[in-house]
Amino acid sequence: FGIEGERYLVAPSLMLYVGLTERLDLIFLARGYVDLDAPSYAIDDATVLIRNALRVGHYADEEREGLDVVLQSGLYTPTYEGDSDWGASFALLLSHAGERATLHVNAQVDLRDRFSTFAVFTSAVVEPFPDSAIRPTIEVFADIEFEPGAVAVDLSAMLGGVVDVGESLQFGAGIRAGDLV
Repeated sequence: FGIEGERYLVAPSLMLYVGLTERLDLIFLARGYVDLDAPSYAIDDATVLIRNALRVGHYADEEREGLDVVLQSGLYTPTYEGDSDWGASFALLLSHAGERATLHVNAQVDLRDRFSTFAVFTSAVVEPFPDSAIRPTIEVFADIEFEPGAVAVDLSAMLGGVVDVGESLQFGAGIRAGDLV
């Protein structure tokens, strides 16, 4: 899905985390997009981020209680055949792990395309059955982009799953339906 009704297969999507300290991570993100309407391929959303855990709760450390609070910021970089150019990203990430489910709520503000496009993203993710071999994930995602002279809104939902492969590697897959509003 795309903000203007395009249909894409996102493959691959890569998030590489490098732990710098106990509470600070360096993250590299990139996504490949296959345009299903006009066959083409682009690598987009290339981002370098710093993630700082302000409060470590039960999600990141089972010995602790309460909410995890994380600030994340970084830079978008120009991409291969993609629409993105230089930009900046700032996000607040909240996570709470319960006995039967994990809840993530994220709010993000971006300045994209050489800082000319302002965008706001928000999402809620529920991961029921946190102890199962394949953890189901359900996400609702809102994307509001403010371009010069225009505002575009998209609401989407995803159903997927995550599999842990060892202690430091995960694989996830999902199907997203967009254009819900």
